[in-house]
Amino acid sequence: MKTTALNPQSFMSRVRARNKGVTLMELIAAIAVVAILVVGALTLYGAANNGTNSTQMQRDLTGVQASVKSLYAGQAGYGTSGTSLAGTLQQFGGLPSDWAATGTGTGTTVMHQLNGAVTIKSGGSNFSVTLADVPAEVCTKIAANAAAGWASVAVGSTTLTVPASTADASAACGASGSTVASMTFTSRN
Repeated sequence: MKTTALNPQSFMSRVRARNKGVTLMELIAAIAVVAILVVGALTLYGAANNGTNSTQMQRDLTGVQASVKSLYAGQAGYGTSGTSLAGTLQQFGGLPSDWAATGTGTGTTVMHQLNGAVTIKSGGSNFSVTLADVPAEVCTKIAANAAAGWASVAVGSTTLTVPASTADASAACGASGSTVASMTFTSRN
């Protein structure tokens, strides 16, 4: 019988050949890379979603403004000051399709697409649209880009003259990730 000496190098190469899996450190590194990619993707998605919400909210406000002006064209004003105009807009199809309205007449309740309440009221010779529960990122964009037909935009207790600078709108709307209690857009006439 032939005996062979045990060669440590050939033994180690046979052990390595059998263990071709990943080490724990390699697995942790791979998981960390995937986590970073997921966080980046979610951040980009959130930014894109806020941009879409801002654009849509701006369109909706412009549409409501045009609808109110059209419904009351040729009249001395917009009805009795303090009266809700939401029911009239709902009756004549003047509310944006992505705003939900319930009830009728002066008891109409309107919710915007971000699930906050909307109040549309006569100021006699002008009218106002108040949006509740608007994310700060959306608030900043729509306050800074308010259309020319608005005389002012009030964010909480801070009134901004239109057009407002992005810095003023950002200061009024608050920190990213927060929610603004209310935004009120007041028409010029």
